[in-house]
Amino acid sequence: MNNGNGAAEDGWGGQTGDDHRPRESARSRSRSPGRGRDSGGRAEVGANPGNNLHVSGLGHKIDNRDLESAFGKFGRVQKAAVMYDPHTRDSRGFGFVTMETAEEAEAAIAGLNATEINGKTINVEKARRGRARTPTPG
Repeated sequence: MNNGNGAAEDGWGGQTGDDHRPRESARSRSRSPGRGRDSGGRAEVGANPGNNLHVSGLGHKIDNRDLESAFGKFGRVQKAAVMYDPHTRDSRGFGFVTMETAEEAEAAIAGLNATEINGKTINVEKARRGRARTPTPG
């Protein structure tokens, strides 16, 4: 079929030949919220209030008390936790520290980021989530 402008149609309203392109949709068919969309003024679920810190580059001999001691110089530590492998019980080389306030967390980042603890240079930054993910069963 010819639609009058020289392009052939397939009888279903689409063109035949090498000019097949996916149709552009006015909106996405996905019902899940997009990454760039506004959350409608609500706080993001699992958002970090600013006082939860991710610490990477830890030596394998560092434990929770060592982490709490290092961060205690910059304010009150609510919780300090080194992450361990569940099977071998070896340190995974990173942990999380929760400070009392966001200001204390900022002070800890400024004071401890790119410094050495037990011969290893650590990196301190705000954690991306306010709490750890729920473990999956199995």
